[in-house]
Amino acid sequence: MMVLYYYIGNLRNTLMNDLEYRIKIEYLCLIIDGFSSIHDAGKVHKDFHSDNMLVDDEIEFPFISDLEMHQPVNNEEQSIKKGIYG
Repeated sequence: MMVLYYYIGNLRNTLMNDLEYRIKIEYLCLIIDGFSSIHDAGKVHKDFHSDNMLVDDEIEFPFISDLEMHQPVNNEEQSIKKGIYG
């Protein structure tokens, strides 16, 4: 069993609200840091879009979700079947 946090919204819905540019830039920097950590682990997300960035009013930073699509960066079998992706 997995126990996960429940998030009310995603990045797309959050950015539709009147947010200061400072907060939007902070979100962007945190997302970049998250993807940097994923890439440092030798993985690629493969399904990056705003619905996979979860945001909650109580927690002041976004989380990257939909992690089942992570793949190794240089998976040669996958590259041959579906093209190079990382």
